[in-house]
Amino acid sequence: MTIGCGSWAPLTGGVLLLAAYTGWAFHVPHPILDLSLLRRRIPTLALLLCALASVVTFATVFLLPVFVQSVQRRSAAATGLALLPQGIVTGLDTVRGRNLLTC
Repeated sequence: MTIGCGSWAPLTGGVLLLAAYTGWAFHVPHPILDLSLLRRRIPTLALLLCALASVVTFATVFLLPVFVQSVQRRSAAATGLALLPQGIVTGLDTVRGRNLLTC
């Protein structure tokens, strides 16, 4: 996979900002995101799984409709109808999940 010329600046900026925050977080008594948790295996695994879930959710919510319309040449209405069950299940599971938390 190649990275285009226009992608290097944001990627470099993101890496520099991440490195700057990491250095700052270890010198502050109460950082917003406590990076010392990453020294233990379970919190690190949980963080990586949450990041992976975020990427998958982004792909499903944003990239899938773009793919269906751009590559498969479907109309916006056809794309919406094809992805409607996904929205319904997400909505129902949100309500069901909230009810599970109150038990």
